[in-house]
Amino acid sequence: MPGEKNDQLGELAAAAKLGDVDAYGHIVALTQAMVSVTVRRIVEDPFDAQDVVQDAYLRAFRSLSGLRDVRTLVSWLQRIARCTALDFVRRRRWSFTRAIDIAELPAISVEGSCWDGRSALLSRAMLALSDQERGLCEKYYHGGWSTARLATELNCTPAAIRKRLQRIRNRLRKEMAMNEMALPQKIVELLSKPNLTELPENPVGAIWTAFRASHQNCEEIELPERLAPQSVEALFGREALEDHTKELSLLKKQEWLRDDLTLPMLLSAQKHPDKKALIAKGKTYRLEETDGPNRLRAFHQAEVLLIGKKVDEWHIMGQLAEFIDQLVGGAKLQIIQVDFLLYCNRGWEVEVQRKGDLYESVCGWGRIKDEIVAKLGHNPANTTAVGIGFGLESLARLKYNIDDMRKIESMTL
Repeated sequence: MPGEKNDQLGELAAAAKLGDVDAYGHIVALTQAMVSVTVRRIVEDPFDAQDVVQDAYLRAFRSLSGLRDVRTLVSWLQRIARCTALDFVRRRRWSFTRAIDIAELPAISVEGSCWDGRSALLSRAMLALSDQERGLCEKYYHGGWSTARLATELNCTPAAIRKRLQRIRNRLRKEMAMNEMALPQKIVELLSKPNLTELPENPVGAIWTAFRASHQNCEEIELPERLAPQSVEALFGREALEDHTKELSLLKKQEWLRDDLTLPMLLSAQKHPDKKALIAKGKTYRLEETDGPNRLRAFHQAEVLLIGKKVDEWHIMGQLAEFIDQLVGGAKLQIIQVDFLLYCNRGWEVEVQRKGDLYESVCGWGRIKDEIVAKLGHNPANTTAVGIGFGLESLARLKYNIDDMRKIESMTL
């Protein structure tokens, strides 16, 4: 009888509001067919629909405290299912939309601010995941990838992806309970932000994809996010570093969290002197900055290191200018000489101006000092090394006419 079922659901909802997880499990069993039908009216792909149903129940569970009348549970669940399905469809349109952010992870409460106590615990737990696990989480929860799409990329079944995600959720809950990481919270917050270069639909990911395609001859490598002080001293020498106390003091303040990709790239190249063309991407951090329309404390860069007898920084200058012009056609470019004193004998930056705005720096490059080239295992008498760094958010903002960099993280193309 419908009336008896509604009474049963009302009793289960009352128990679930008090923290009875088994009661919520019974609610799911009794309403899953109804919720699935609601979702399938909006989401056509059956695998995607399964994911949306799961997300709807997770949202509902986290929001149980907001259910004032347990007798309205069915209509309340239908409303959440419709909203979750519509959000899913919007994320897949070819336009700027709001993507799921870290608060959508199952362990996080959606109540209150996005950086509440449990969010802080989750950010620490995220750092305990492997690169592969974090990448899976970022694509599924932040990028909105379906299990079917992830399965295709990883050459497995959607069911296997769902099992991996469940294992990750279980590990995150365990790590949150332990909460043993000693890093300062402001560093944890920045480290736990998603790596947008892994999401090709994000403006930053799209720029990285274009940049990577223009450097197909380079070998892509992973760079450490935190630097070992002893490795830095071994590369530059103690006496040389005494002339750059300002740069080093900033790194010390942020627990040797990298503030660009050049230094970790050089440290990696030192370990592999046989590699002459390297490329890398990732987040960089400047804790002393304040987030604003044109500046972020955690932002993404792309870095290239070229080493060889015929590496010509003037030729590279032309290539970079051509790449930027193709990316943001119609903009004015100007090249200015700058000092990258820690790494380079001489360096330059490309600044871009669009629609009468002020010029904005989007990339820099320079010839690496001979003494560092020698430390990398090469003879500076007949070998040149050039480092190239791109600000991916800056290029994304210009290409896609984004007025505020802080919006980029939650955008998809």
